[in-house]
Amino acid sequence: MSAPQRKPKYFDVSDPDGPGLFPYRATTWLIDRLHDEAMLSRAWRVSSKREVAISIVAHQPGKALRLAFETDGRGGVLTLAPEASGWLTITVTLAGAEVFRGYLDQPHDGYEIWPQGASGAGAAPGRAGERRDWVDLSVAAWPGLAALEIDGVVRLEAVAG
Repeated sequence: MSAPQRKPKYFDVSDPDGPGLFPYRATTWLIDRLHDEAMLSRAWRVSSKREVAISIVAHQPGKALRLAFETDGRGGVLTLAPEASGWLTITVTLAGAEVFRGYLDQPHDGYEIWPQGASGAGAAPGRAGERRDWVDLSVAAWPGLAALEIDGVVRLEAVAG
């Protein structure tokens, strides 16, 4: 299972044209921010129709975050962990089987998510908003998500609460 071919980049708002933040620092910060946000917003919606409830399973500050989720009576686990390559790895398992693996970085205000072994060039097949309140994933890049798609994209959105 290999990360994208290019090196990850993490946008530095204080130096937007600079080299970016160090990957280790950016990924550890992001894991902890996602933990904090998961404590506040526990309801999401998939492709505008399915409600998704999330709960925190485990959090190792700066090292890993595991979230349980449930939708339509099915549950799974989403895990975020930094990889030695500098990418933030996202995996999703259902009934113990991995159904999704993506690699996240932040080369600009928003986030990009790439499948295993991708070149990392061109438009990313997965994107997330700057505020981390929505995620779009291409079914072409992750065919295992086909049951959740609308027009070839799976959209996850935080439910305002």
